[in-house]
Amino acid sequence: FTIEATDLEATATIDFVEIATTDDYKFAVNSTAVSCVLSGALTEPTVEWIDESGVTKTSDDTEITVTTDDFSGDSLTSSLANTDDSTDTTYTCKFLFSDGEVEETVSVDVVTITAVPDQVQVGNTASLLCTLEGSQTAPSSSAWSLDDAPISTVDDHTVDLGEYDSEAESQAITLDRASVSEEETYTCSFTIEGTELSGTANVDIFAVNVVSAKIQTDDIAAVSCELTGASAEPTAIAWKDISAGAVSSDDAANTILDGDWEGVAGSQSTALNVTGLTADTEYTCDYTVNGEVLSATAEVDFVTITTDDAYYLDDTTTTFGCTITGASEDPTAISWEASDGSAYDDSDVDNGTWADDGTGSRTTVLTVASMTTVTTVTCIFEFDGVQVSKTVSGFLIGITATATPVLAGMTTTVMCVLTGSSVEPSAVSWQDGGVALTTGNDGATFDSAGSWSADTQTNSMELTGVTADKDISCIFTIEATDLEATATIDFVEIATTDDYKFAVNSTAVSCVLSGALTEPTVEWIDESGVTKTSDDTEITVTTDDFSGDSLTSSLANTDDSTDTTYTCKFLFSDGEVEETVSVDVVTITAVPDQVQVGNTASLLCTLEGSQTAPSSSAWSLDDAPISTVDDHTVDLGEYDSEAESQAITLDRASVSEEETYTCSFTIEGTELSGTANVDIFAVNVVSAKIQTDDIAAVSCELTGASAEPTAIAWKDISAGAVSSDDAANTILDGDWEGVAGSQSTALNVTGLTADTEYTCDYTVNGEVLSATAEVDFVTITTDDAYYLDDTTTTFGCTITGASEDPTAISWEASDGSAYDDSDVDNGTWADDGTGSRTTVLTVASMTTVTTVTCIFEFDGVQVSKTVSGFLIGITATATPVLAGMTTTVMCVLTGSSVEPSAVSWQDGGVALTTGNDGATFDSAGSWSADTQTNSMELTGVTADKDISCIFTIEATDCDSALIPLL
Repeated sequence: FTIEATDLEATATIDFVEIATTDDYKFAVNSTAVSCVLSGALTEPTVEWIDESGVTKTSDDTEITVTTDDFSGDSLTSSLANTDDSTDTTYTCKFLFSDGEVEETVSVDVVTITAVPDQVQVGNTASLLCTLEGSQTAPSSSAWSLDDAPISTVDDHTVDLGEYDSEAESQAITLDRASVSEEETYTCSFTIEGTELSGTANVDIFAVNVVSAKIQTDDIAAVSCELTGASAEPTAIAWKDISAGAVSSDDAANTILDGDWEGVAGSQSTALNVTGLTADTEYTCDYTVNGEVLSATAEVDFVTITTDDAYYLDDTTTTFGCTITGASEDPTAISWEASDGSAYDDSDVDNGTWADDGTGSRTTVLTVASMTTVTTVTCIFEFDGVQVSKTVSGFLIGITATATPVLAGMTTTVMCVLTGSSVEPSAVSWQDGGVALTTGNDGATFDSAGSWSADTQTNSMELTGVTADKDISCIFTIEATDLEATATIDFVEIATTDDYKFAVNSTAVSCVLSGALTEPTVEWIDESGVTKTSDDTEITVTTDDFSGDSLTSSLANTDDSTDTTYTCKFLFSDGEVEETVSVDVVTITAVPDQVQVGNTASLLCTLEGSQTAPSSSAWSLDDAPISTVDDHTVDLGEYDSEAESQAITLDRASVSEEETYTCSFTIEGTELSGTANVDIFAVNVVSAKIQTDDIAAVSCELTGASAEPTAIAWKDISAGAVSSDDAANTILDGDWEGVAGSQSTALNVTGLTADTEYTCDYTVNGEVLSATAEVDFVTITTDDAYYLDDTTTTFGCTITGASEDPTAISWEASDGSAYDDSDVDNGTWADDGTGSRTTVLTVASMTTVTTVTCIFEFDGVQVSKTVSGFLIGITATATPVLAGMTTTVMCVLTGSSVEPSAVSWQDGGVALTTGNDGATFDSAGSWSADTQTNSMELTGVTADKDISCIFTIEATDCDSALIPLL
């Protein structure tokens, strides 16, 4: 300003700013989105939004959202969103500074896009129309797209993008889709001021969906059609056989069922079931919709499925097969199902290849491991959802292969029984260890045809000449499947032990089985077919434990008295083997002989009833074999097969004693024997030794006699028969002892004074058996004993006239006790014909009168005599004497049984005789009863003297005591 020539100046800065706006092109249902961007501002303004009616819009309004960013540099952005703009409108964005404001208008252009779909049948052309309306601005571009991919006029598509009509504010674009094969959704779009707006148009298919059928003989052909996507309910539905015309439900073979109209889906179904078809057939279903006939063809494909049933052994792998023929196309899928509906894994299936040769065939094979049951499986051929199937049977085949155990030279039967098969086997073959067996090969004979019944086939074969265990296989062929089982032929041996025995002996037979693969049971059967067990009283069956491959069984019978046989039968699970053992009951008759000592005995031993010749025969004595040597003569004879007997003999010369001989026969290792006695007809004699006045007692005893004597007699060898009528004789016969074959006889004779011989005669079976008994007349003289008190003495006996030396001599005291041999002196036998022997008994310290007995024994026969012992008393006295006087010596002996035979005198051990030392004797003395008195006179005694008197009695000297002389 110039005031009074004064210029006053102030400066204002004009803030030049720019506002960039973003209009909105949208559908009525979409939310409005507009914005203003202020740039070049020197200061930060505030912002207001005002609608076309002048009302300020803020976020306080329910449908409004205003967003203003932070002022940055010289820029500020603000936007408005409105969820309720359904028609064209404008908004003003106003930026208010302290010095003023600036604003811009933004437009909201609400447009519509109408996309018209089309419905066609598959293969037809669909025409789509898309129209943009209400756009105040011409689109900068338009397009069609499918799955985000732009569509142009190419192949089956024809596109027309049209022109923008500014007056009508619209633009239309079209799309033709030729050869429609499926429903599709296309997008049409328009770009206005950078905003792309779009719509979608569907290509919908009026479809008639067909379910064709695959059938086999006797199947119902079930085909169906379903109309979908129809815009109106069909006014008519009909079926036609292409070759035969209309199909009517009046025909009993046909059933037609129309479903309900489903308006939302525009769908309705119809189904046709036809029976009795035997070939491929085509049917059409016709829907009349809005005057247009929509048709489709359903094919009935007549196919054949042939099956390969499975035949398998337990726990083996098997295959099931199905072959389809006559199919119009290759199956789209093949599967297998178990009987419980579960599916088998594809790894178990081999589907082969499609036979593109006009046969329409394909084969599928299912392999299943470890089959253990009868079952069914189903093969399923699928053709685009249409399935045709067939059940395949699985047969669990059992083959029981058994072979009867066999002995050498026998025939074994191998039996194979097949069970569980639905068809008869087409063939049966046999193998031995993998090598085919034919008739005549290795002795094989076959039941070629076997027997078939229901589900069972039985075949057998016989085999001879088996010498070892064999594995024989039977192979059954069923529907080209070979099924095999193996039977092991158990080659066994039975060693038998026959029995050769006497009737009274217990039977003992045995069988030893060897080579058995399994343990059998054992039965014993007698020749009448009766099974024998230990339950029978007389039977004992013993079977050992099965060991390795062997089993031993034996039978004992206490009651077999005649020839018989037993069968030992070994029973296995698959058969039995048996052998026969024989019991050969024989007799051995051993005939004894009875002879007198020194004679010859002849023995006979006969074997009878032996069906087998003895391998050896023999005589023995005390287990020592006897042959022809010394006193023995042996003849072993020969076996007579017709008579089933053999006789052997033995002659024993110079029999001296009874003996028992054994005769034996060995048959098949069994030794049978008998005994034959050499018995002696013996007459045992007891002779006698007698003295004067003794009774002569002799006796005889017959032993070993086979019969009772018919007569017994005694004879005096020198005088003839002895009769009991004679008072001097006594005869006593004993009783007959039949068991011992013995009888005794005794003869007592009195008054004998010399040796005498008697014979005893036994008459047995007409034969006189004699023996001689001797009466030996002997004399025993005794030496009685005379002794002083408490002195040692001797007793003596002398036997004379004895025919032999005594076998024993002994002495007994008066009380019967025996004297010790050490007190006895038996001297020696006088082998001079006198038959004498003297025995002397010495006894110490005798103090009493006594008797003793001397006993002479001759082989049990005794003769004895009593010897007396006398206790002698001697009293010797002498008168005292003076010199020159005469003394009298007196001796008195008492206790003697006999008068002393002599008296003598001694002076100090020197014999005194008459006149010697003035001695005068009373030589005779005086004897009275048991007393002897003797005296002597002696003169000239000059000193003490010991005078002894000696009495001699029976050669025994008894001395007096010493006589003291004064």
